Amino acid sequence: MWLRSLLSGVLPWLHVTERAAEPEEVFRLTADGAWLAGRTPRPPVAPTAPRIAISAEGRLRVTAPDGRLLWAVAGFARPARAGGRPVYLVDRRSVARARSAGISAETMVALLRKHAENGVPPRLVEQIREWGREPHRITMHPALLVECETEAGADELMVSPIVRGHHPRRLDTTSILLTLPHEDMDEELKTLIRRLTRSGLFV
Repeated sequence: MWLRSLLSGVLPWLHVTERAAEPEEVFRLTADGAWLAGRTPRPPVAPTAPRIAISAEGRLRVTAPDGRLLWAVAGFARPARAGGRPVYLVDRRSVARARSAGISAETMVALLRKHAENGVPPRLVEQIREWGREPHRITMHPALLVECETEAGADELMVSPIVRGHHPRRLDTTSILLTLPHEDMDEELKTLIRRLTRSGLFV
């Protein structure tokens, strides 16, 4: 079953195999597939650049099967449906995958512009550039929000050596944020409360 799925699904999308007869479900290697399998020399480059039909929704259809172009398209687009000619969809997920693999948004746009039959829809260019931007990176830490009854209490807690290792951050006149370790957080919290209580300054 898995072999049939491979022969009729992924490999035709990449122009490695093609259906040879119906209804026996016979498949054969394409020229690109034979080259990948080491059976024949690499196919010559087509004299004219293969074309891509592009819809406003980001669907890409390579009008003439060409392994090199299909492999390039598959780097930033995903199969949109099974059967028929290879159809790919450019969306946020596929562009993010390409970005993580080192393919820039401008590289994607340049390839589409080079092979587009009727130009690339401006909206699609905007979306690829938006999706291809480097994400904003954040770091999350476990923390403890301490609410002091008075401003004077908060002032004293800020300078206490007990909380120095927790990087105290003043949020307002009576609120302080203390960071906690990722490991043994519960034990660290118990120790902190115990030390503050024993200091006689905080209850």
